[in-house]
Amino acid sequence: MSSIKRIAVLVFLFLTVALGSSALGQQANVSPASSPASNPLEQQFKDIKTNLVQKLTKAFQGDTQVQQDLLRNYLAPSLLTLAAMFVCYIVASNVGKLVGDVVARRVDLTLGRFLTKAVRVSLMLVVAMVILEYNGIPVSAKFAAIVAALSFAIGLALQGTLSHFAAGIMLLLFRPFKVNDTIVVGGVEGKVEEIDLFTTRVNTGDNRHIIIPNGEIFGKQIENVDRNSTRRVGIIVNTTYSSELKLTRSALAHAIQMVEEIAEIKDPKVELSELGTHGMIWKVNVWTHPRNTGAVKEMLTEAAKNALDAYGILIPSPPLEFHANRLQAKAG
Repeated sequence: MSSIKRIAVLVFLFLTVALGSSALGQQANVSPASSPASNPLEQQFKDIKTNLVQKLTKAFQGDTQVQQDLLRNYLAPSLLTLAAMFVCYIVASNVGKLVGDVVARRVDLTLGRFLTKAVRVSLMLVVAMVILEYNGIPVSAKFAAIVAALSFAIGLALQGTLSHFAAGIMLLLFRPFKVNDTIVVGGVEGKVEEIDLFTTRVNTGDNRHIIIPNGEIFGKQIENVDRNSTRRVGIIVNTTYSSELKLTRSALAHAIQMVEEIAEIKDPKVELSELGTHGMIWKVNVWTHPRNTGAVKEMLTEAAKNALDAYGILIPSPPLEFHANRLQAKAG
């Protein structure tokens, strides 16, 4: 469950408890002034509980008037509230999806998905406040104070979570990567599935689903593999000193032509890098789409081996190592 969904569930649980408490309070006719000054809230709920237990007892005993009172003042308002919340959720979901689809088509997929959730939750909160006001619970005047108190309490308890929230806002604002981009961050490489306010969801190449807190992404090194349209791929080839330079260069150039996935935006390069201990070292650099780097490297290596064989160019074998101590041990 995403962070916005968890917040929405907590809010609606709070609203349900508030509505139930309001209805019970109205039936018990208990006011703060009539409660003991020592602990008015505890006494109020005690009176509400006693009054409700008495009514339920009479209802089970067959008192039709009490049954009608419970049905009219408790069950009916609860069902209407649940129905209103259900309709609100459907309407808010459709409106949020509509807004998100428009933004995703015209602006960006990442921002569109974020607005889908934000619009849905905002509409649900507005309708929830209207329902509370209709049921006699004044929330408009106290809303700012409640938000301030909750923000202070949550800020003390969830300092790390708020840092992830701030990092999520910065990621959505500056957008160093988008949904469906392949990124490398914190030793994890994968395709971005979703950017939430608190976390970023990534699917790796071996089909693992990893959830990374935004605080561990923003402010650190981020590699966006798909940001540029092309990426360089290089291989190293060793040949013997007896190989002719021009023939070797022609063989490696022929190997490049055998790989169709190599991009033609930039010219490939075949260069003699250095003279090694056991042979000459060549570097072959080509360009391709970022998502084809692994496949192109494998195909280029195979093409280079086939081309060297076709041109009669030898690859130096590793030298044999003799250990005198082992030979002496066997002789003894």
